[in-house]
Amino acid sequence: MPPWPFVPATLTLPGRALSLTLETSYPLSDEISLTVSRAHGRSASEILLRIPTWCVNPSATLNGEEVRSQPRDGYLRLRRNWKEGDVILLVLPRTLRIEPTPDDPDTVAMLLGPMVLAADLGPAGEPWRGVAPVLVGTDVPHGILPTPEPAVFRTCGLARPDDVTMRPFAFQHERNTAVYFRRFTESAWQEAQRASAAEQVRLEHLRARAADIVVLGEANSESEHQFESKISNAVVYRGQPGRDARTGGYFEFTAKTQPGPLVLQATYWGEERDRRFNIGSNQGSPPVQFLD
Repeated sequence: MPPWPFVPATLTLPGRALSLTLETSYPLSDEISLTVSRAHGRSASEILLRIPTWCVNPSATLNGEEVRSQPRDGYLRLRRNWKEGDVILLVLPRTLRIEPTPDDPDTVAMLLGPMVLAADLGPAGEPWRGVAPVLVGTDVPHGILPTPEPAVFRTCGLARPDDVTMRPFAFQHERNTAVYFRRFTESAWQEAQRASAAEQVRLEHLRARAADIVVLGEANSESEHQFESKISNAVVYRGQPGRDARTGGYFEFTAKTQPGPLVLQATYWGEERDRRFNIGSNQGSPPVQFLD
């Protein structure tokens, strides 16, 4: 099924004396109007109106009178001898809601009716180098307020490090966006801040005593360390630069050293399975095999 099934259109059924005209600005509005623009004959016909699963309180009127039928199997069914000029008005109230990812209840997306909302992070032609926005609060939807622009919202003291404007992702072709957000309670956010500060102190101490630091995936750092590779790509994972090597590939670099024993510390992503790789040195040390 397409993201939103209701689009302005005219339907003329071949072999039947029935034409329908659908008018709407859905999904930017809640209302869908369906008019019988032509009807001949006396046989009854059934019109089925799709009710999306996200809509909890749909309603409909026929020629201004409430339709009391209840949706069944995802459709509102209306059967009668249709007359030219009959008007069905279907209302699908769009509510702001969150949906967690299947594997992490604290990584969420924001939706308005059928539309996924995304934080607007500026023009796509300009690299975005900020901190990924997160949402802090126990009732996230109530901290996101509508703006005068249709289907556009603004967080109100909810996002960190700064509030963001949220627009339909489908319309942000030329913008940097954030679709998924980490969600924290206030206490969990404070704990995360303390952990981040401690990690920054640890990294500063590491930099101070390191003989050299190579940032893979960062062009300047690779150039400074005589980087070479085969079947390898620069990547970014969770905001951190890195590099992969596919089957038969490798990457290598030359790091500075200093007298005495040295420890090589490498950060790598270990969530994949049945992947084997070696980390080796040309100083005569045997390679160390990592099996994940």
